[in-house]
Amino acid sequence: MLFLTLHGRTPQVQDNRMNLHDTRQAAAYCGLSDRTLEVWRLQQVGPAYFKLGCAVRYTLDDFNTWLAGHRCAGPQRQLHQPGKPQAAPDHPAR
Repeated sequence: MLFLTLHGRTPQVQDNRMNLHDTRQAAAYCGLSDRTLEVWRLQQVGPAYFKLGCAVRYTLDDFNTWLAGHRCAGPQRQLHQPGKPQAAPDHPAR
């Protein structure tokens, strides 16, 4: 649905439609293949999507929410504090 609003003398159009993306666009957004998203839909493990007849559509908000839920923290790193000697790494240098 489009809304026309006036800010001063210049009319501006606001578009509050959802910005929907197909499987190809959603896969490209996060560097996955189309097939990966298709398999995840079948396994019910991927991001939320809309099924519109035969068409599958994603919103970036749903995709980002799902991505945030799969974020993994890296190894805990201690920052060097001035005046304290740095500890040797846990693993040998390669």
